[in-house]
Amino acid sequence: ITDATRVGKRGLHLAVWALEHGFEAPGLTVISEQDVLGDRLISAPKRKRRAENFLTEANSLSPGDLIVHVDHGIGRYMGLETITAMGDLIRAGKVRYWGFSNFRAWKIPAMINLCDELNVPRPVIAQPFYNALYRVAEFEYIPACHEYGVGVVPYSTLARGVLTGKFGTNVQQAKNTKRGAVEQDTYAAVCTSDALRIAQKVKKRAEAQGMTAGHLALNWVLNNDAVPSLVAGPRTLSHWKDYLAALKHNYPAEDKVFFDALAPSCYPFNIGYHDQKDPPLGRFSQV
Repeated sequence: ITDATRVGKRGLHLAVWALEHGFEAPGLTVISEQDVLGDRLISAPKRKRRAENFLTEANSLSPGDLIVHVDHGIGRYMGLETITAMGDLIRAGKVRYWGFSNFRAWKIPAMINLCDELNVPRPVIAQPFYNALYRVAEFEYIPACHEYGVGVVPYSTLARGVLTGKFGTNVQQAKNTKRGAVEQDTYAAVCTSDALRIAQKVKKRAEAQGMTAGHLALNWVLNNDAVPSLVAGPRTLSHWKDYLAALKHNYPAEDKVFFDALAPSCYPFNIGYHDQKDPPLGRFSQV
């Protein structure tokens, strides 16, 4: 209604009215939008819904509250039920151990604490992007895993083949490989002239010690108490045998100094580069 004089003695009426709270008067009861929706009405609107905010928003509800579901319409909130699927699978003997990949370091203790609360076995393995050219995981990720007894088993330990030295210093040759043609954006970021130059230094040092560049790069990864193993990506049997051959070589202290001079700990060799599977998420734009 737009005219209060049209309100009859009986009936239900809807009006647009700048009213914070309802009131009662003889023969009249007024219920405001604030009375129905409570604090959810006055909370600041969010420009973008994020999946991780769901639990926070659901916690503002109480069992019995009326809700409007985007697909199913009006309903009554009955509460949340925690589903411990991984724990159930382990107890049933269908899964022995479990792990995670590409998690943010700050999520690792949260995950561990949640497992303890739900009586679910903790994860035993983590799989970050980690190699001698990309050492960001050393800043918080690997220390967090080490603190909670989670073994670090990194992938792309040869920097998508760059650290084998097989590409020489020809950037275009590296990008024109079979895999490079499929993952153009990834290879464009990894196969830079600086990366290939570093790879040739690794190759030269490795050959002086009677091994391949790949052997030396893999031994660098494994020379870390937090890294019990690594993810290998051989395409052929000869590639796999070459991975195994790396274990026959020692890793002297001089090699640690050599690699630290190539790429500093906790940083990528190429400032501004990050793995596409683990993009930076620290900027929450307001525009």
